[in-house]
Amino acid sequence: MESLEKEAQVQREKAEIMEKKNRAEQIATVKQDFLSTMSHEIRTPLNAVITIASLLGDKRNKDEKQLIHSLKFASNNLLLIINDILDFTKLDSGKVTLEPRPADFRLLLGNIRKTYESMAKEKGLNLYLIIDKDISGSYELDETKLSQILSNLITNAIKFTETGRIGIKVEKIKSKKQTDLLRFKISDTGTGIQEEHLNDIFDSFFQPKYITTRKQGGSGLGLAIVKKLLALHGSDISASSAVGKGSVFSFDLQLKRSVTPVKTTEEYSNERLKDKTVLLAEDNLINAMVAIKLLSNWGLKTEHAKNGLEAVEKSKAKEFDFILMDIHMPEMDGFEAAKCIRKNENLNMKTQMFALTADITTENHKEYLTYFDRLLWKPIERDKLYDALMKC
Repeated sequence: MESLEKEAQVQREKAEIMEKKNRAEQIATVKQDFLSTMSHEIRTPLNAVITIASLLGDKRNKDEKQLIHSLKFASNNLLLIINDILDFTKLDSGKVTLEPRPADFRLLLGNIRKTYESMAKEKGLNLYLIIDKDISGSYELDETKLSQILSNLITNAIKFTETGRIGIKVEKIKSKKQTDLLRFKISDTGTGIQEEHLNDIFDSFFQPKYITTRKQGGSGLGLAIVKKLLALHGSDISASSAVGKGSVFSFDLQLKRSVTPVKTTEEYSNERLKDKTVLLAEDNLINAMVAIKLLSNWGLKTEHAKNGLEAVEKSKAKEFDFILMDIHMPEMDGFEAAKCIRKNENLNMKTQMFALTADITTENHKEYLTYFDRLLWKPIERDKLYDALMKC
């Protein structure tokens, strides 16, 4: 009798464990679906706002340009906060991996500095970059992840610095046969951090009360994201600071030197894109209109498909140089459309195809690597789209 009771107890415990496991999996699925929907719904309209502002800024007088600049600045700030929240959630899921490719190291860091130079100048700050002369020209690295790390550290430094300068410094600590150990330092002359908070600042949503004002704003996730991204690289971050004098954030990365030559955008001529043809599959008509205008500025001729089914039909009728495929579309989504184009006999089975998406869960799908040559996040940055097209 006693043994039967024990067995029944074990069975109940097993059932409870299984129920909890199933519930946790259901919650995770709901959370992922919500994240997918929200990232798409929030970033899709932002794509139109930021790109329109960018296009308008090209042909305006001085006063109008200032208004457009303010619109772009506000839109980009909103995007930074949204991206922080979405990136943190994605990193928290444990599904993010590194995707190293040959990269022009100096060009990458130079572009990052240029990106935040105007933000620093608006506060009267000098943003400078120093790279050791003996550092290799190219490395195998995940450009997106390294950009995220440095971008979060730079914006954090600018946010809490009112006068002086922000420094980006990279030095080589030691070399092995195929790799270099590089030390990155981001320094500022800002408010500084009290010693008792130096460990807390990498916690999610942490912002010291004594330096947090509405002027600084932000999500409070930037440094937590940096820590998680560095963990992917097998590294960590350290900070030193003096209140009223500034802070220094540093981290080390072991990077493999690349022997593959890296082509830069500067090596190309705009003539390469002139009269090239693009099939754009995009269900949002405003985003489609904006994309067509942007592409026409580079001399590209675009045909629009408003869903995946139309994209498949158009791919049968005409050969294109590029296909830009939105992922979330009615009738047939981007993944299914890409699969049909790649697997069925048509004129575009080998055409360069880019996934366009505002859904941060997209890269978790195995179809992404199978059918697409590259993933471009919405809001689409002009430089990244241009660079992707030029490198084909």
